[in-house]
Amino acid sequence: MAGTSSLPVDRNNGDELVDVSWILFAISTFLIVGREVSKLCIIRRMGPDDLLMLLAWCCTAVYTITIELSYHHGLGQHYQYLDLQEDLAALRWVYIGQGFCLFSLLFGRSSFNLYLISIMGKTRPMLRFCLLITLVVSAVFNIALIAALYGTCGTSIMRIINPVLTCYRPSALSRFAQFVGSVNVVTDAVLTIAPIALISRLNTTPKAKFGAIALLGLSSFAMAASIWRVVTLEIIFSTNIDFTWLVIPYFAASSVEQNIIIISTSVPALGPIVKYVKRRWSSGASITSSKLPCSRKSSEESDELYHNLALALGMRVPHLGNHVTIVAGAQARDSEERILPLRDLTTIKTTVKTSVRVESDDHLSHTDTR
Repeated sequence: MAGTSSLPVDRNNGDELVDVSWILFAISTFLIVGREVSKLCIIRRMGPDDLLMLLAWCCTAVYTITIELSYHHGLGQHYQYLDLQEDLAALRWVYIGQGFCLFSLLFGRSSFNLYLISIMGKTRPMLRFCLLITLVVSAVFNIALIAALYGTCGTSIMRIINPVLTCYRPSALSRFAQFVGSVNVVTDAVLTIAPIALISRLNTTPKAKFGAIALLGLSSFAMAASIWRVVTLEIIFSTNIDFTWLVIPYFAASSVEQNIIIISTSVPALGPIVKYVKRRWSSGASITSSKLPCSRKSSEESDELYHNLALALGMRVPHLGNHVTIVAGAQARDSEERILPLRDLTTIKTTVKTSVRVESDDHLSHTDTR
């Protein structure tokens, strides 16, 4: 009786994990569909960032399924209430899901990185270089972690649960996993700061700046989720044998991080379709991709960024402060006195004054002054 009374309460700690995972995945799926509709039907252009985002969604789908299967085999319960076969099955599925989790995080961050680079176009070379370096460093370390995880742990579940042979213990692998987690946090910080640095220097309206920063700065939530996962990472490398019960916070953090990355990087891409729906609702007029709100497009490199931002986010990003010089006649060579602002300039009105004078020889002389 004493041994029985010392047992922990028999309840499943994984219910919330499964519920949260599927709810977040459903939201991610809805946004992914909206993102692809926006890119295919409104903008009519897809890029490498869209392919990477689809891969991230697929990996998250597999991860969520493995969590569900592991839950049915005992994930979230104390090990005392599981037989060996259930314990092995639960560990097998979460072990498989680990690789898909890491790939999802890598693909999601890389997608947003390329999305920002595509918006910049040929402008801001230093910022583009910084993002490219961040992309390469993140990819190298995350792929190295996946290779180290499965290379060190192998494919034998019996080896993994062996306290002497298991790789899930404090070791070089656990320290490297913590380091890669820190790299991911820094990556999210860069992806959060980069849009602010990009947009704050634009010569546009405060409303446009705030809207663009609010949309592109959502990766700050991904950074918070990444910090949470790094904090809970030590749980899976713990020596405590009650793994199926204690590991729930880590898998919850992993699920939240994957889906938050997908959500935060997909919301900005919904701008064009939201604008399309609003215009159809208000006017009933048919809108094509060529009628999306965008800033004045010109051949100047400085205007490329304004145009790309407006097209990608589906919002008006006016380029303030541009001027055009209008000269005529003999003064066309060196006169720059007649300078008009480009914004809100829809037409140029010309006033013509005509005077008629009658002379004795009945000839008409016309003098036009413009």
